Amino acid sequence: MKVDIKEKMVRMAGVSFLFIILLFNSCTSVNSRKEKLTVIDIENSINNYELVNLSDYASDLKYIQLETNDSALIGAIANIVYECNKIYISDQSESIYVFDSEGKHLKSFNKKGRGPGEYSRLVNFFINPDNGYLYIITSQALLCYDKELNFVREIEKPENDLFLISAKLIADDIFAMVLNGKRHSIQIVDGKSKNVYYQKSAEWESLGNNYMAKFTLFNMFQTAEELRYLSVFNDTIYSFTDDYKEKPAYYLNYGKYREPEPVTVEDFGSMDLNFVSLLSIRESDELIFMYIFLRGLCKEPVISYATNPDGSRREIRSNTAYAVYDKKMNEVKFLLQPIKGLMGFADDLTGGVPFWPRYVNSNNKLISYLTPQKIKNFAESNDTAGESIKNLASKLTENDNPVIIIVTPK
Repeated sequence: MKVDIKEKMVRMAGVSFLFIILLFNSCTSVNSRKEKLTVIDIENSINNYELVNLSDYASDLKYIQLETNDSALIGAIANIVYECNKIYISDQSESIYVFDSEGKHLKSFNKKGRGPGEYSRLVNFFINPDNGYLYIITSQALLCYDKELNFVREIEKPENDLFLISAKLIADDIFAMVLNGKRHSIQIVDGKSKNVYYQKSAEWESLGNNYMAKFTLFNMFQTAEELRYLSVFNDTIYSFTDDYKEKPAYYLNYGKYREPEPVTVEDFGSMDLNFVSLLSIRESDELIFMYIFLRGLCKEPVISYATNPDGSRREIRSNTAYAVYDKKMNEVKFLLQPIKGLMGFADDLTGGVPFWPRYVNSNNKLISYLTPQKIKNFAESNDTAGESIKNLASKLTENDNPVIIIVTPK
């Protein structure tokens, strides 16, 4: 059948027009989805540095000196949790130390072994704030202990060929788990029936030795009301609904400063390139706390020095910064160092070391800690040190356990 050339051109024009319409609608749909989300605008806030006082967001800061005895000698801290009026700390020995809200040592806990209720390696832990139960994350399972630290049961991971690296309680006996191995996966699992209610997976991709390998593609963090997760595949922070579906909560706008995919090891560690990497994230009722590797965009690098074997000194430069997203003001602020070399909120409540939370508990308390040596050095070398920090420093020795800081938001 002979087709008229003019007719053929009309048809081609029609197809091209249809493609443009579909493409436009697709882009509009993506953009409209982003517009409906709360945008955390990193790109347009990259130069928005401020000295932020702790009193802008907090009403009280309390120091808790932990009891030190032969059964409670804490090494390098791996994790800290404050729930049910108890302080839980794990260290590099894979022990967990429990203290009351005033710092009195209650119990030391180490169940390393291969029997029931024992672990060969403690990956992490969390506390159920409703009943005080302790959950220890091992690479193979979740181990549950009651509030007296008696073993209750083991919750199996859903896939034998993957390793468990993170877990959170999302409802009664319902757990969100992040697993790694040949695949990266985030799943919502029934601890009793083993039913999987939600699953998102991605194949692990080997890019060669020159490229930066991601330890995990999914990162979970808990708020007072919801469990959220962030995937490295996109810039959206998701929450889980009551029926275990994901819903977008925030959109992180990195814009032209987005980390390239893939990124070489050399570029990732660069101090000069103009892209950023989110290293950690936490959330309270008012703020989202972000620790960001800014590389060449960093306005206030932290400079320290180390001694080489031959006695010479070398400079160590950290091009990172703390940033907060203020939910009420819809604003991202990068925090200026209150004291050169010390990052965080300026502690105008007690005149202490700049503050940054390491844990946000279910009652919205902000938790951190300091070593005795850091407190003593600060009190001795800073004219701005308040009386309470000076008095605390005078009571401490270098061999004492860390001091816990509990901040109450306004």
